[in-house]
Amino acid sequence: MLLGVGLDLCRIAPIRRSVSRLGKPWLDEVFTEAEQTELVRSTDLAVSAARGFAAKEASAKALSTGFGDGVHWLDFETGPAETARPVRLHGGARDHAQALLPTYASGSGRIVGRM
Repeated sequence: MLLGVGLDLCRIAPIRRSVSRLGKPWLDEVFTEAEQTELVRSTDLAVSAARGFAAKEASAKALSTGFGDGVHWLDFETGPAETARPVRLHGGARDHAQALLPTYASGSGRIVGRM
């Protein structure tokens, strides 16, 4: 069942500046440790971070929550870039999805999208 559709475009330059200026604290705010492990393996961290950032934004839009109301960046966890980039839901994002679709609780807890 489709809960919602989210689309996001992300300019790489602002992400590159955030990574450069703010470094690890910014990455910690937006990406889980597992995601950061994948990011540092990439040939261009800013490009990979922009992909993940856009996937999280699109997922928040698909749930009609944005970031707020108990939904945070780390509630959306993206998969490796080589995959269809599944987004696993945690915390407030998962709670919100469960409220939208009660049978969701028995599922895998993820939204699958393609980048």
